[in-house]
Amino acid sequence: MAYYLATKKISFHDASMKFGTAPDWGINGKAAIHALKVDTLQLDTVFFTVKQDTTRMNLRAGVINGPKNPQFSFSTTLTGEIRDRDAELLADFKNGKGETGVLLGVNARPLVGGRGKGDGLAFTLIPAEPIIAFRKFHFNENHNWIYLHKNMRVYANVDMWDDEGMGFRVHSVRGGHCFFAEYRCRNPKNPSARDNECVALLPGNNRFVLCGSTLRAD
Repeated sequence: MAYYLATKKISFHDASMKFGTAPDWGINGKAAIHALKVDTLQLDTVFFTVKQDTTRMNLRAGVINGPKNPQFSFSTTLTGEIRDRDAELLADFKNGKGETGVLLGVNARPLVGGRGKGDGLAFTLIPAEPIIAFRKFHFNENHNWIYLHKNMRVYANVDMWDDEGMGFRVHSVRGGHCFFAEYRCRNPKNPSARDNECVALLPGNNRFVLCGSTLRAD
């Protein structure tokens, strides 16, 4: 296998894998590969672990580049958990200084039964204070959900902002036929002002952008 990968300009120092299954404790195992080189890109450690018990399955995968990496140092992990009634996935990225650049995930759970109980999948963005592009945001009044109905209509109510007024808001119009999105950021030429872009996403891939008082169609 190593010789075949070498023909594709892929090499690694060592790799390991160990998995086991049993009726009483499910699936448990881990895998890792060190000093993976793809052409000129080097990844120091790529790993995956799975651990299961009677209540849940924990999954964790990631890539770690140490401080001696010849290109750049960082660590990124995906942490997942599958339970009886829901599942979660969280992404975490840190740069070489240990600063968190991304901390964002989603919780998914089925809603069934109708009569107000729903019939589809409910997605909740996590954590309560996510980090995107090294900026910490917060959700206003728990507005952090997206709902996918079995008829493929999507309903959303997401409202997230940082302490300096930069943020993003998206919500569905009643009936589920249209989305309204707003992006707000600081104006570097006038820090006290804000640049806004409001977008209405309509059926048939029609997109209307409302900037200030000017309406244009893309």
